[in-house]
Amino acid sequence: MKVSSNHNIQFTFDDDTTKLIDFKPYIRKDALTSPLANIDYFKEVKIYERGRGIYWENGYDFCPDYLRRLEQSKVEAHGVSSNP
Repeated sequence: MKVSSNHNIQFTFDDDTTKLIDFKPYIRKDALTSPLANIDYFKEVKIYERGRGIYWENGYDFCPDYLRRLEQSKVEAHGVSSNP
């Protein structure tokens, strides 16, 4: 998983399919998603054990099946950096 500074995450799935997903449409002004607008917090995304999804400390998460079905972002993977 690689996280960019513009709210995109690049995933590589078990079958080696790679997808760049733009998460900006999922960041709203509610208590659960608004913290993700802060790029430093956004970059704190973690992978559940055995790759069963991604999550942030506040409980916001996505399952891998949903991520796989999302349309790939039109944004180039330029400037994507590895998540520590």
